[in-house]
Amino acid sequence: MSSKTFKIVKCLQKRLLHLMSINDQLPADVKIGSVAGYVSAVENNVTFCISAAVNENYIPFGSSVVGLYHLSNDVTDEHLLEACGKAFNKKSGKVVILGPSDNPGFISVKYVDMKSKKFTNANVSFIEDAELIDELIINRVVGDFAIAFDFSPEKDIFETNLKKSLNSFKDKVKETTFKLKESNFVLSTDECDNSLVCSDFYGFVEDDESREIDEVNLSADVKRKMREKLKKRKAAAKLPLIFELQNENSKLAGDANSQTLIISSDSEEINLNLHLDFTILIQSQLNYASVLKIFRTSLSRIIKDFGQCLIEFADLDNLKLEIPQLYNFWHREISPSFITIAYPSNLDDNALQQKRALIHDMLLLPKDKPLLRKMNVYRYSDEDSDKLCNTHIGLPLNSKGCKVSIVQGVYTYYHYMQDRMNDSGWGCAYRSLQTIISWFRHQGYINKPVPTHKEIQQTLVDIGDKQPNFVGSNQWIGSQEVSYVLNQLYDITSKIIFVSSGRELPSKARELCNHFDTQGTPIMIGGGVLAHTIIGIEFNEATGDVRFLILDPHYTGAEDLSTIQKKGFCGWKQPKFWSNDSFYNLCLPQRPIGF
Repeated sequence: MSSKTFKIVKCLQKRLLHLMSINDQLPADVKIGSVAGYVSAVENNVTFCISAAVNENYIPFGSSVVGLYHLSNDVTDEHLLEACGKAFNKKSGKVVILGPSDNPGFISVKYVDMKSKKFTNANVSFIEDAELIDELIINRVVGDFAIAFDFSPEKDIFETNLKKSLNSFKDKVKETTFKLKESNFVLSTDECDNSLVCSDFYGFVEDDESREIDEVNLSADVKRKMREKLKKRKAAAKLPLIFELQNENSKLAGDANSQTLIISSDSEEINLNLHLDFTILIQSQLNYASVLKIFRTSLSRIIKDFGQCLIEFADLDNLKLEIPQLYNFWHREISPSFITIAYPSNLDDNALQQKRALIHDMLLLPKDKPLLRKMNVYRYSDEDSDKLCNTHIGLPLNSKGCKVSIVQGVYTYYHYMQDRMNDSGWGCAYRSLQTIISWFRHQGYINKPVPTHKEIQQTLVDIGDKQPNFVGSNQWIGSQEVSYVLNQLYDITSKIIFVSSGRELPSKARELCNHFDTQGTPIMIGGGVLAHTIIGIEFNEATGDVRFLILDPHYTGAEDLSTIQKKGFCGWKQPKFWSNDSFYNLCLPQRPIGF
């Protein structure tokens, strides 16, 4: 029998190392907590460790508590055994323990045998996050459910009545089924078929592509191979499997309540229709029964979260209930899992700062950038699809011996001729600015819309940089104007770098690497009559060789990623890409500090 192996994603190790480095600044209640993960669906005796939280109420859907972390060397084995006893209701098995190490840059990994109470060094490997994510499939569950409960303006009675109603629904979770959208396939106890795994579910989707395969005049074997390729392509593209909630309660639900419910002073009963929309990353080879169990367990937690949100934000003195809405977040650099939070739909991010601070603490998240604002919500590939995002993904890297620093997070690619605006020949800097602003929107720093060319021009007139006749013209702008607009409209400051010719740009490689590592924002560069967006840099310190990852706003074609990459409108460029006869100004936007 092979020994137990723990595979730990590097982003988890990175988070814990940072927390260990500031351990003396942290409150006592976060210094020991839960490690979340799951047993591999394909490798014997392998457990993945994917995330950490102060307690099990905050671990990702689809995972379970597989161990504990501690941030200080002061924690004794006796203390850890006591914590394990509280966290695990089992008398045998192995529990992973993650803690400080004498080896710089690494955490220590050991496990405790719950039967013998002995600590042993564990077999461990640290894996890239992408290695695990490649084997995961996005599952999205949507639906509605109705609840009714006796109303009382007395807080204790209100809470008791609401929890009683929600608990009655939770009892029905074990009967809940989930129907795959665009399919007759249903996940249910009665239909359980463990010969099927999660990736097989794509084969039941009857969309346009699958129907085209059915209609072609080819042999059954060829069609089978075509369907298999389609299934793999959908999984690789992280296209979600969408399941619709089905149970007696969901059939009774009408249109979901939204925003704020005003309660009549003579109301004796509250009737609410609440909308569900949550997302789980599940191993592609996990069997039917296990997927169904994850769905039902996650649904139970969602119901509890809805109740807590209703109670926390209820204004009983003024007879108002804030209706919860689910928000799904996925930050790959933090965890290979989704975070789903119930926020009141009618409250903005400013009103939710205190709640967000608590969740950041419970999930051991930094507070130097937005991660859980409503603007950070995960956007599926079928949403806002008129423009492409992150067009650099999939480009090959030649990073042997090189430091590669790339834009952090998500941006939208803005280029010539979009939005029915003919700006070919003069609008490249405007498009670069729009790309930069989209980055700040995607990361949740701002919620104002991306400005049009005319709005950009009007802003420059308003601050006195341009004359009134500039509005509506076809005049260029440069890096300095880009920084003015960012500051005026969004309070975003920028750093400006000047070089006298293109041949000087490689000398700024270290500075640009540092920018992407610390700020992570796209860079606008203007020189001569052209503007581009730099979204990454590859630098070999030994040889001085440099390549720039360029997003070119001069593209005029359709939103076709393959064309954009193949024709070099998003691609790696050598220093000769820049003109030796032009000077260049670079605008490096600085991200604000805050969550």
